[in-house]
Amino acid sequence: MKKIKLLFPALLASLWAGFSIGAILRILNFLPPFPSEVLYVAGFYAALFLPILFLLALFVNLITGGEPLLLNSRYLVGLIFLLSSYLALTVYFNLNYMRNLLPSRAYYTFIALGLALAMLSLLSLSLIGRKNRVLFVVFTILAFVSSGVFYSLRIKVASQPPPPSPIPSTLAEGRRAVVLYVEGLSAQDILKPSGHQKLPNFAYLVGQGAWGKVKSPVPCISEVTFFSFLRGTKPSVHGYRSPREYSFLGRGRYTLFPKWVFFQTFKKAGVVKLRRKLPRPNQGIVFLVRKFQGKAALVEAKKYPRRTETLKALFPEAEEGTWQYETLLDALSRDIQVSERALRLMKRKHLLVVYLEGMKMVKLRFLKYTSEFFPFIPPQELEKFMGVVDKYTLFYDHIVGRFLTQLPPEGLVVVVSPFSVEPIAPWRFYLEGLMGDKLTCGDFLDCPEGVYMAFSPWTNRGNFPLSLLDFTPTVAYYLGLPVEKESQGRVATEIFKKEFFLENPILFIHSYRGFFKRGR
Repeated sequence: MKKIKLLFPALLASLWAGFSIGAILRILNFLPPFPSEVLYVAGFYAALFLPILFLLALFVNLITGGEPLLLNSRYLVGLIFLLSSYLALTVYFNLNYMRNLLPSRAYYTFIALGLALAMLSLLSLSLIGRKNRVLFVVFTILAFVSSGVFYSLRIKVASQPPPPSPIPSTLAEGRRAVVLYVEGLSAQDILKPSGHQKLPNFAYLVGQGAWGKVKSPVPCISEVTFFSFLRGTKPSVHGYRSPREYSFLGRGRYTLFPKWVFFQTFKKAGVVKLRRKLPRPNQGIVFLVRKFQGKAALVEAKKYPRRTETLKALFPEAEEGTWQYETLLDALSRDIQVSERALRLMKRKHLLVVYLEGMKMVKLRFLKYTSEFFPFIPPQELEKFMGVVDKYTLFYDHIVGRFLTQLPPEGLVVVVSPFSVEPIAPWRFYLEGLMGDKLTCGDFLDCPEGVYMAFSPWTNRGNFPLSLLDFTPTVAYYLGLPVEKESQGRVATEIFKKEFFLENPILFIHSYRGFFKRGR
């Protein structure tokens, strides 16, 4: 009976915590009120919290030596304080992560839930010392109502009718644009003291054209960030928030999970499973150029042959059968196939977008050989692989040089890296190793700054920092397309010479949304 008396407040508190996490999931994924799959989530979390809270209550009881009553408000209010504080902090730490992913109504509802949890935490803290049954009943009702109100809110993003499609027009005569979208490259990779001697093509772009650091909207999810680049808008506007759809306990369709509530652990444990991959809604500016009577192509890796001979020539230190060999082989094979296909198409296209992801793949696993944060690397292994990132940068310099040699007289070449990759903290590296991932030593989720370089006969020389969302309006302007007013980027007029800007005024269109939806 004593254990039952201890268990009862813990049971109520764990049920409330489960419903609160269900409310968080409902807000993030725009689920209808009380969907059955979210009830499974609430029950799962209630079962997860229950033994923890019960052991905590038992520990407190052993210390105090008191005899708990069945309706023990002191235990209940204390547990509600701990859980509401934890969930309020969870919402707070996710605000920056979700700001660019959620439409405004969902985001502000998410903030309101965090404030409600924080207020409940402060209220319970002020009442922990009191003990009566009325308080027990009031707090039980208050806790469930606080999550139930948000749980039952119907969050629906209003879809406005798309504006009329723009009037078809032709592109500016003679102009071409090549965009090399390179994930993982940083300014340090191309600007370090020895870089100008070893990287002649990057040095040429920096010396003869515009360049600068690039800031991307947080979080950086490769496929989502790339589509934001193609559309010039954030995920909260274009709606593509995740490249994957997941199920929880085999039920539901979830695209966003909050951090700090074990979802990443659940993925590895099989509780959260991949349901399907979500394709990109469209090809953004590539689609627009085609519809404006131009020729455009997006080149990315799909099926690609294994380039073992190239790997042995560039990275002889990688031994066949090791993870280093397989990582470098996959990255090289992707980038070589993409660059060769793009070079064959370059002379026939007004716009060519080339998606290179090899540097990101290499840095995610090889940064431990170049960072002082990982002191326990075997010396022989460190000596073999500490130059891999530099060699891969040199490989990219060679690719850029091949595109520069084929650039037409009025062509614009843009090398843009949306984000760099930074080494993760050592404690996280070893924690990931204990959880089964012993290779990943880098991360880019918080969008460390990338870099860009742009060159044409009309570009200025100098350092001009830009946002990732600026490139689509800028390239559209250079090609003679109307610039979308709804775009959250801008035309980077500072990278062009004054005479070019005066001779080519910016043409605006209200929105391209209807253009994409009707496919006209």
